[in-house]
Amino acid sequence: FPRFIHALPQSLIQSTGDRLLNQIVRQVSRRLTCKVQEDFHASRNLPFPKKARRYPWAHRHTATPTAKELR
Repeated sequence: FPRFIHALPQSLIQSTGDRLLNQIVRQVSRRLTCKVQEDFHASRNLPFPKKARRYPWAHRHTATPTAKELR
């Protein structure tokens, strides 16, 4: 490691490394879970359900209907 890293307190280096590792594991785990589910469904020729929206209350707006469509 660079010299300036060794000048930092050991506890700061440890906590930063722990946080970084935790974040990496979380991201990989999320992707792996999805991949495992896709493989499971594919191996049994089952349809894979669409991914649920993360925030179900955040509806996407549809285009405003035209006057012709309203008649």
